[in-house]
Amino acid sequence: MALLKEAPDLEILAGLKLAVMREREALGEVLGFLAELDLRRLHEPEGFSSLFEYCTQELGYAEGAAYKRITVARLTQSYPEILAAISRGRVSLGTLSALAPHINKENCASLLCRATGKSVREVERLAAELAPKPDTKD
Repeated sequence: MALLKEAPDLEILAGLKLAVMREREALGEVLGFLAELDLRRLHEPEGFSSLFEYCTQELGYAEGAAYKRITVARLTQSYPEILAAISRGRVSLGTLSALAPHINKENCASLLCRATGKSVREVERLAAELAPKPDTKD
C-alpha cells in the first residue's frame, strides 16, 4: 500500500480499473465453481447439509452475500450466458438477484440487455413491471 502513495495519478486510475476487471472475472469464476459444487452436491461429503451452510461456514460469506451468490450460481446452470455478463461487468450480483425469479428461456437475453448498466433500484423497478402486484382495497 505504501507504494501506491508514491504512484502517479494515472497509474492509480489504471490500476484500479484493472483490479475491478479482475474482480468481476473472479466473481464469474466463483459463481461457476458454486454452480458445479451445487450440481454435484459436493458440500454434503464435507459435512454441510446445504450450499448456504457451506458458503457461510466454510467460505466465510455473510448470509446476504452467500444468498446472492447461490441464487445467481443456480441461474447460471440454466443460463450460462449470465456468467459472461457478470464477468464482463454488464450486470451485477445485486441486479441478477433481483431479476432471478423472472428470468426464463424466452426472456433471459432481453432481460440481460435491459439490465445492463442499470442500478439495483432500476432493476427492482423492472422486476416489478414483470410481476405487477394487484391493487389492494382500502
